[in-house]
Amino acid sequence: MTLDRILVGIDGSVGSAVALRWAIDLARAVDAEIVAVHAFEVPTPVIAPETGVPVGLGVDEVEVERTLRETAEQAFVTDWSASLEEAGVPYRRLLEEGAPGEVLLEVAERERPGLLVTGRRGRGALAALLAGSLSEHLVHHSRIPVAVVPATGDRHEAKTPATS
Repeated sequence: MTLDRILVGIDGSVGSAVALRWAIDLARAVDAEIVAVHAFEVPTPVIAPETGVPVGLGVDEVEVERTLRETAEQAFVTDWSASLEEAGVPYRRLLEEGAPGEVLLEVAERERPGLLVTGRRGRGALAALLAGSLSEHLVHHSRIPVAVVPATGDRHEAKTPATS
């Protein structure tokens, strides 16, 4: 397997920004393309158990979904992956629909990258608490190598001695 393509999961978190920067540095070193992926997950309405009625959906759900998708796509391009524009490496952006873990694994199968990169922590804190972290899911289910990049200040990140 060659390292000519690096797949990076992007969700707007500090962890994914650090992972993207790490992947860009690696891509420069090995002359690889970056494929930045954001998995857009359509929010499911909360159903009130006593009435069976969706809570908080007083507007057209299709319009809400469209607005959320457009907002996520704009943030993905203009903020979360903006560093790709000045990085000097070939890149593509993919906005895919679905659960992040499954989306990244599906895109990895389709794109055949040499490495899948993710941050240690992303925006899915509740999901991680309930079902485990995205990085754990990828490490256990990916058919290609996975690099999990710790965010700066991560308490599990290796510390260097302070210098005076």
